[in-house]
Amino acid sequence: MITLSNINFKYKTTKFKLSNINYIFENNKIYAIIGNNGSGKSTLMQIISGIIKPNKGEVKINDITIKDVKKQNLVKIGIVFSNPDNQIIFNNVYDDIAFTLKNYNINKNEFDDRITYALKCVNMLEFKFAETFNLSSGQKQRIAIAGMLSLKPDVLLFDECTSLLDPSSKQDLYDLFIKLKQQGITIIFTTNILDEIIYADQVLIMD
Repeated sequence: MITLSNINFKYKTTKFKLSNINYIFENNKIYAIIGNNGSGKSTLMQIISGIIKPNKGEVKINDITIKDVKKQNLVKIGIVFSNPDNQIIFNNVYDDIAFTLKNYNINKNEFDDRITYALKCVNMLEFKFAETFNLSSGQKQRIAIAGMLSLKPDVLLFDECTSLLDPSSKQDLYDLFIKLKQQGITIIFTTNILDEIIYADQVLIMD
């Protein structure tokens, strides 16, 4: 369960701000967050993941503050951004996903099994040792998703991550949402595409 309590945030260089966001995301559900560009969807996702800290308020996951969650690695949270070039670091697919696992202190003996599992989930196993710079934008997005799946996260955030995918790949991702939910993973995704919200158990609108 993710609890947002009185979340407030303002960037120093813009007038944009989030004000008094209160919400509870229950475990094992799929949530869609929609809203106009600039409404704060991406900012909220980064606050939930712990990438940025709110100016006021608190994020708790299973009654543990996000700070302690990250410090003690108590709950694994993955986030996938809209542009995979901001997420892929290494030139080799295997090395890139392995780097994610290393950052989360996963036992090296598990690397191969986890990477194979994650790439199968996104239908990219044949690219296990491919060079990332040779991949299309859609393929890179799938690799970014695989990197997060390799963690076997409790919560997975997708920030408009279908923007670079073709229709077939988008459908694969929607099917993956359902599959991950069945495995007990909480899914939160942002989108501007109304057709995508049919895959959510609940829809939040940011104004």
